[in-house]
Amino acid sequence: MEQIEYLIDGSEGKVIKELSTFSPDGPGLQSVPIAKYEITARWVPDGMDPVPMLVSKFATNEYVKSIVTSDFSAVVGTTKRVAIKVSFP
Repeated sequence: MEQIEYLIDGSEGKVIKELSTFSPDGPGLQSVPIAKYEITARWVPDGMDPVPMLVSKFATNEYVKSIVTSDFSAVVGTTKRVAIKVSFP
């Protein structure tokens, strides 16, 4: 049975697959709903196979294949973020 995730407002969630972009707040995904996410990362160089990366919550050095987080922190105004680090395996 497929598990359905719901966002903080009660609406049905979905898988988000996007490329990181740059903004004045730094690199990341923009306009992501506040919810609990399993976060993974891949390096996708042109003309090569994707390379799975390791991820870590920003405040630790515990790198794993994926992390589950719901700890969005305030940046400025209504802008919030989940800060992570990525590394090659």
